[in-house]
Amino acid sequence: MEKLCAEYLRSCHSFQSVRVLGGTFPDIDIIGYKIQNELFVAQVSRTLSNKLIENKIEKLSNFVEAKHKIMFSTQPTYKDSDYENINIQEVWDFFKNDDSYKEFLKGLIEL
Repeated sequence: MEKLCAEYLRSCHSFQSVRVLGGTFPDIDIIGYKIQNELFVAQVSRTLSNKLIENKIEKLSNFVEAKHKIMFSTQPTYKDSDYENINIQEVWDFFKNDDSYKEFLKGLIEL
């Protein structure tokens, strides 16, 4: 799921140097830069627990070095003053509806 979200940031939001951390940091799954070397951090969570998502958002928001903070979750997409939440289903739908990404999705599913 982290790889899918990282590719979404590259494809849709022009984020650069996007790296999946793979559990290196418990509160950050993806890190990189946006234009003008603006650091971003992202967390990916498939939980349905609103309380757990809120806890993850709080930890993400405390990462003061990052100008952009993104939460990928099961909650609806919205933008807050401190972070942006992106619904994981919308990420999946973006790739599913684009023929050029069908092999990418197939490869991720086979992992």
